[in-house]
Amino acid sequence: MDEEITYADLRQHAGCLSPAKQQHVWALPARWLFQKVGVLGLLLLLLLLVGLSVWVFQKTTPPPSTAQHCPETSGTRGMQLSGNASIEQFFCQSTPNSSAAPAACLLCPQFWRLLGDQCYRLSMRKGNWTQAKRECENLQSQLVVLRKKAEKDNLKEIAGAVNQPVWIGLEVSKNQWKWVDNSSFNTTEFGNLASMENHCRTFKNTEVEDDACNGEHEWICQKEPLHLHP
Repeated sequence: MDEEITYADLRQHAGCLSPAKQQHVWALPARWLFQKVGVLGLLLLLLLLVGLSVWVFQKTTPPPSTAQHCPETSGTRGMQLSGNASIEQFFCQSTPNSSAAPAACLLCPQFWRLLGDQCYRLSMRKGNWTQAKRECENLQSQLVVLRKKAEKDNLKEIAGAVNQPVWIGLEVSKNQWKWVDNSSFNTTEFGNLASMENHCRTFKNTEVEDDACNGEHEWICQKEPLHLHP
């Protein structure tokens, strides 16, 4: 009401003012109108932005029923499995007409390499055979054991970059070659080896070689992978 009276008073006295003052007087209600329209426009723009944000959030958020069947969810440390999804379901895929576990179901620790069905790790330094054996045991593993000739290819791939002999888990015990897992040396697979006390075996390229156990070489550790497939 006060604003209407002010506006009326301004109209009544406008004729008595100079042209410059009349222009200033008529500018007052125009400025007031623009201010009101500006505030209203800002409010409308704010409401539009809020509505648009809600719409985008609803479009990008999956419904609860979908989240319950998702095999993985994003966790604070990366990807985590949801409560109703097993690790086997996430990693393993069935292989038709094969009883072997898929490679995705065999997991090796960090810095280990999966070849075939075993995990291998080449040492970063040299030592004698006894030191090599102990270092592998500290890693819950053993010096590599060759069970068949085909595994030579795995060792060659692991030790190929070294191009030097590496210790394997074969030593003379009571004039007989024994693996570190107490299994006997298979002469049918690898041929006869001359046995000498305090001698251990190394591997280079594709051949098993002989050396004194106090020699200095790198070595290869071996361990079973984590089997996710039953």
